[in-house]
Amino acid sequence: MARMRIEAVTAMLAFGTASIAVSDVGQRMARGRSDGPASDLFVEMQAAHSRLRVLFDLELDDDVHVLAHDIVELAERTACALDQEVLRPGS
Repeated sequence: MARMRIEAVTAMLAFGTASIAVSDVGQRMARGRSDGPASDLFVEMQAAHSRLRVLFDLELDDDVHVLAHDIVELAERTACALDQEVLRPGS
């Protein structure tokens, strides 16, 4: 088994964390109907995750870390927007 560089391991962890965040929000989106800001944020998050896969495949570890962090933050914003849509009167 080849030795992995620590940078590659941390990039893999960052990629996994971002992927889980996207999956979690995706599951929430599937349970409800969103046509507001959460929907737009989710589309943005999915596009960013596609870019993250490319960066990960190219082994651009530093770029993976930055984008993965941004995706996790975007997932948090999307979850908050979903919460607001649930609380909105008339929903």
